[in-house]
Amino acid sequence: MKRVRWEIDVDEDTPEAAAVVALAMQRDPESTATVFDITSGDGKTVRVDLRRSQSLLPALKCDNCGCVYGSEEELDHVFPDIPRLLDRIGPGGMVPSGECRVCGALVYPVHTPVSVAILLDGGLVSGVVANRNGVRAAVLDLDTEGVDDGEVVALECCGVSLEGTTHSKHTESDPAFTSALFARIRAEEAGS
Repeated sequence: MKRVRWEIDVDEDTPEAAAVVALAMQRDPESTATVFDITSGDGKTVRVDLRRSQSLLPALKCDNCGCVYGSEEELDHVFPDIPRLLDRIGPGGMVPSGECRVCGALVYPVHTPVSVAILLDGGLVSGVVANRNGVRAAVLDLDTEGVDDGEVVALECCGVSLEGTTHSKHTESDPAFTSALFARIRAEEAGS
């Protein structure tokens, strides 16, 4: 038997809020909280950092029975060698990774939604933080007072015409911060 310990310091007001934040960090595949202390029966402890010791593969999940697989090697048939594949997916549909060993349904990668935190300071966007790399951000500032007409652009968003000035924002990646922020929001929503 092995004892596995994972610790993290979080700055929360209540034990419940701290637990929610820690759980969100554990469940986030992009999280950097991947260090574990493993103690064996003879009392020896080894520290394992999964980010450094191996490349973490995205989980795969059956669309029918919900079976989860760690890699494509665990599947019976792997894309593109999936029987009757063209009959099983629609035009524009997501391409499956393979076929479930349990029920034979299609298995897809589990995608973590992109989480974005927007930092405001006095009504101005001072920073954009995402839970993964490669996220791009742009700002359409609707406050056009004092702006030259040549700098104002008109764009449509969700069926509404908007006018403003455009600005690009550099996006930082900090999975622990975004996990903690969204966990805090979930905790506040659960309490209300």
